[in-house]
Amino acid sequence: MGAIRLRTDVSYVLRGVAVVIAAAGLASCSTGVSTPPEETITYSAAYVSYDSPESLTADAALVVEGRVVRSEVREIPLESHPDGTGPRSNPALGATSETVAMPPLVYTVATVKIQRVIRGDAEVGAALEVKQLGGTLDGRSAVLPGAATLATGSTYVLYLGPGGVGPSSLLNQDQAAYIEVTPGEFAPAVQGDAVAREVATLLSSDR
Repeated sequence: MGAIRLRTDVSYVLRGVAVVIAAAGLASCSTGVSTPPEETITYSAAYVSYDSPESLTADAALVVEGRVVRSEVREIPLESHPDGTGPRSNPALGATSETVAMPPLVYTVATVKIQRVIRGDAEVGAALEVKQLGGTLDGRSAVLPGAATLATGSTYVLYLGPGGVGPSSLLNQDQAAYIEVTPGEFAPAVQGDAVAREVATLLSSDR
C-alpha cells in the first residue's frame, strides 16, 4: 500500500504568543508489516517585537549573562504553564476543545549557569533553565523556524519573561538572546533587526 500523510493545524495563545502548529505524519503500510508513523511538527509563533533597547529591557523580568552547561528535550503540558495564559487555565484566550486535547509541547530546555545579573532577582553561580519550542523526542521532531539556538558551551545574554514553576522563556526569538562571539563582544543569536544590533553594541560596550 502507499504512504498515508496526515496533517493537522492547531492554534492557541500562550503568554501572549499566538502559535500555530502544523503536524505532518507519514505512515507506510505493507502486508504483515506495521511501521510506526514518523511525525514532524512545525511551530509558527508570533512574538511581541520591541522598538528600542529600553522597551526590551523594561519588559524583561530577568536579564542574565550565563554559560549553557547542558540541554535536554522535554514534553511540557499546556497546563504546566504558570502564568494563566495556557488554554486549560484560561479558555477565554481562544482555546477550543481541540486545543485543550493537544498533546504536550516539545521543548529544548537549556541549563544556564549565571555569570552576571543585569536585571531582576537571581544569583551569580545559580543554574537557570530556559525553554525553547522545538527538539526531537521519541521519534517526534518539532521545529520553530528562525528560533535562537542556545548551544552547550556558549555564553549568552538572555532577556527572559516572568518566571514561575518550570523553565523560563525568551521574550522573543530575534531580540532576546545574544551570544558572546569573542570575550566581551556580543552579537544577536539569530539575525536580528536594528534594535537587536543596537542591544548587542550596548552589551559589548558595557564590559
